[in-house]
Amino acid sequence: MTTVGYGDFFPKSIPSRILGIICAFYGVYLVSLFLITLDNLLKLDQSETRSYELISRLEKKEALKLEAVNVITTGFRHKRAKRKAEEAGSPNSSYVSKKLKLFRKYLLKFSQIAKALRGNYGTETPEDGVRRELEDLRSSISSFEACVKVLGKHLEVEMPERKPTDVGIYHKGSTDDVTNDLKKES
Repeated sequence: MTTVGYGDFFPKSIPSRILGIICAFYGVYLVSLFLITLDNLLKLDQSETRSYELISRLEKKEALKLEAVNVITTGFRHKRAKRKAEEAGSPNSSYVSKKLKLFRKYLLKFSQIAKALRGNYGTETPEDGVRRELEDLRSSISSFEACVKVLGKHLEVEMPERKPTDVGIYHKGSTDDVTNDLKKES
């Protein structure tokens, strides 16, 4: 109904050409009506969408619990292996480093699932997303600073104290400044 064909058969008179055009438009109408009906049948309504989001959030929470168990278990195994290696006189053994790598792997998975779970709520505004990302960045910087301090102690290097504004990001407590800047720009 909607195709022209090869052109070997075609209407010759004006009324038959008009009828052919009407038939082509009617065919397009029928196909579009079918596609719209099919789309409406396959689309989730509001309650189904909420149920789906709830189920996916619950599945992620369950995965988070399993990863938390893995993190705690491998953390204790690493600590026990480190203690045994220190008692044996070889604190830097490959067994301890394997346990540490396994612990870090599970910790990374745990943090990825936790981040995905935090981002799974549909009520978050863009300002809340920026605020959450800044808090994540701030916690990453503070954990990095703690690692640098520990490394400095082990290497017996004196580390200078850093002010919160030295890095070039907003200092603690200024998340509202960032959201106010975003609101001014928009």
